[in-house]
Order: sequence, then C-alpha cells, then structure tokens
Amino acid sequence: MYIRMSIYIISIMLVGFVVVGKLKTSCYFKDNYGILCPACGLTRATISIVKFDIKSAISYNFYYTCIMVPLLLFLVINDIYVFFKRFALH
Repeated sequence: MYIRMSIYIISIMLVGFVVVGKLKTSCYFKDNYGILCPACGLTRATISIVKFDIKSAISYNFYYTCIMVPLLLFLVINDIYVFFKRFALH
C-alpha cells in the first residue's frame, strides 16, 4: 500500500511539473529523424487525462489512452475500496 501511495505522489508531482512547465519533454526520434515513435504524445496524453480531456488525449495517442484510462480508473477505485475496507470499516 505504501509503495502504491508513493507512486501516486511521485506521478502527481511529475505531471504537475510538466503542466506548470518546469520539466520539458521532447522526442529523440522526432527531433533528430523527423519520424514519430509509438511513444510520441504520451506526456501530452497523460496531461490531458489528468485534466479529464479525453478527446485531446485520444488525439495525442489513441492506444495509450484506451489502455490507461480504464486501468487508472480500476486502480483508483480498487485503492479507494481497499482503503475504506482496511481503515474506515474497522
């Protein structure tokens, strides 16, 4: 449980730094060769997911969004359930 909470906190901090502009991202393949790699748009898609702008996230990287949104929903709902089961109900 503590590991997952640490991952949540670190992820929120990293996305926050990217959103604010303190952390710059770029694609090596696009910058040097002019081609898109399968990971292009992941950061922008993640930021859009965090802002609940699913339409933009799909436009940045369709497959990533289709996998990550349900996975994140499942993990968050599962963690909330486990938290209440362990702490609130006992």
